[in-house]
Amino acid sequence: MRTKLIQAAILAGVAWGTALSGKEPVPENMTEEDLCPTVPYLFKKSDVVCAGIVTAKEKKGKEKIRILRVEFRVSPFEAAVYESKFKVRKVLKGRVPPEITIRYHRTLLDRPILEQMLDGIGSGTRLVFLERDKGGMFTPTREGIFSIAIDPVALKNPKAKTMKQLFMATLAEEDLPAWMVERNLRALSQLLKPKAFRAYAKKLIRGRSKLKRGYAHVFLLENKDISFLAGAISFAKTYRHDHNGYVGYVMDDIGMALNRLTNRKALPHLHKLLKDPASPLFRHALWAVITMADPSSRTALISCLRQHKKLDLEHKYECLTGLARIDNTQGGPSFEKFKEDPDKYIREALAPDEKEK
Repeated sequence: MRTKLIQAAILAGVAWGTALSGKEPVPENMTEEDLCPTVPYLFKKSDVVCAGIVTAKEKKGKEKIRILRVEFRVSPFEAAVYESKFKVRKVLKGRVPPEITIRYHRTLLDRPILEQMLDGIGSGTRLVFLERDKGGMFTPTREGIFSIAIDPVALKNPKAKTMKQLFMATLAEEDLPAWMVERNLRALSQLLKPKAFRAYAKKLIRGRSKLKRGYAHVFLLENKDISFLAGAISFAKTYRHDHNGYVGYVMDDIGMALNRLTNRKALPHLHKLLKDPASPLFRHALWAVITMADPSSRTALISCLRQHKKLDLEHKYECLTGLARIDNTQGGPSFEKFKEDPDKYIREALAPDEKEK
């Protein structure tokens, strides 16, 4: 989820960044891959894909920095040019010298995001996706999402010669930060075929790392694989009160992946979640059930409304919306109208079911 939020924030400055770098403006008819490119897509579009280290530079009287800034003004956003020296250790596509310069542009709106992605949160060891630019420099294939942090040990591994192997070598290390686990595992979920990723994720789920187990569940669900759905729900329930590190974020990501499920085989699990309004996954299960609008969900939504005293106002209204979609009826109350007398509308929705009894 956080990766998608980062991508969404970056898109606000993409048009300015591309204009500043001399590239064509972002077209209106961008595909989903253009907006949220996968690793295979980035590899295909890049002139160079290589792994290496962002080298440090000294700045007198201040701490070591890895980014050189040159700022100038472009209305309505203030923008900045960034240049980073990059020592190349492994080349996966194209030909490059041992050290290259990467130049990219950012508005000040997303500068903190960029610094976090390239420099601010630890490893300067990256896999980068680049296009050749003038003067022997390189620019990102896609602004803002052109690099993935990998563990320095993976970079030194002579057997790690492909992207898959680099990501796997990184994930084999212990005590990785959550953001590195997330990005490497997301990349693997895009590179591996579904069956191969399921087998790999299964090993992580059986491992000791809570973060790796949690993110394995997340990306299985994002790939529409519900083989371990019961385990994902159990993980979220087990660690629902665990606020240590990023486990809470993992649960949010599991919830968002549940929300996007369209496989009707998942409905029995989702119906069970509707019995517990206090569950952190309740609202996500409810949204998935409403989106699928399957007739088998009618009983679950009716049961949910019967315990309506435990529901907040929005969830009550969503239950009614779900029933209307299943029954293919229109003309229900607006949310503003519903708020005036929610009990009345709930009684009306439950009335036909009560008569049958």
